[in-house]
Amino acid sequence: MNSFRTQKYLDRLGLSNCSCDFEGLKAIQQKHMLNIPFENLDVVVGRDVVLDRDSLFNKVVERMRGGYCFELNMLHSMLLGSLGFKAKPVLGRVWLRHPKKLPPRNHLTHLVMTEDTTFVTDVGFGGFAPRVPLNINSNKEVNDGDGIVRVIKLECEQYMVQRMVGHEWLNQYSFEDRQISNDDINIANFYMSKSKDSHFFSNRFIGIYTEHGRVGLFENTLTERVGIETINTLKLNNPHEWLLQLNSTFKIPLDFTSSEFDKLLVRWSDKSLITKTQLSERIRAQNTPC
Repeated sequence: MNSFRTQKYLDRLGLSNCSCDFEGLKAIQQKHMLNIPFENLDVVVGRDVVLDRDSLFNKVVERMRGGYCFELNMLHSMLLGSLGFKAKPVLGRVWLRHPKKLPPRNHLTHLVMTEDTTFVTDVGFGGFAPRVPLNINSNKEVNDGDGIVRVIKLECEQYMVQRMVGHEWLNQYSFEDRQISNDDINIANFYMSKSKDSHFFSNRFIGIYTEHGRVGLFENTLTERVGIETINTLKLNNPHEWLLQLNSTFKIPLDFTSSEFDKLLVRWSDKSLITKTQLSERIRAQNTPC
């Protein structure tokens, strides 16, 4: 990533510059989570999820979109590399909702060595993701602003990221400190974006972190939390409300074709779909930036 792209990426994060140390790594992760949404809408509408440098930069930085873990963490690692960090990709297993069998390696994250310490840094995980890089060789409890998180070491160079919920440690994802290839990443990305068995294939996931929590939209249900406590849940009743939330809450540009809009909005029984032009007119009428 050249200096022009690096600065444009930092501008997208709201950072003027960044030091190549733990504080710099922490600032990048936090700003990334606050300014770039997690979203899988390209998967839902059937677009290819392309992980090359130019495609990711164009989508996330120039077009102001978000992405899911393979996109966000790949681009995150490119920025880190341009700033002098060395980011090592690792694949993780997601343990949310207490899976009954061993989950596949379908989550991408990165390890970064700085100040003689290895940290896991992640800007593309849902659930109760840590908001700060975590030292993988210390199980010390860390307050990340939302609550208490930690990493514990398992056997065979495996590690588990956990968050305290109530009085219980809940597993978020595990990973192995082992070398992987770009082909490993591409295979996992292809499965998660193209297989009907992938939970990303048909379910719409959107989320953005706030200073004090997170706002998430799963299918037609909008939730807001402070820390890890849900304080508000709202059921969106029609396509108009859903697209307005996409635009106003998550700042996701509506760069979809008519047929792609149909795929995004097929969940409503009344089929009262709305075109991009109609939506833009409604937004302007309500003085909402589009």
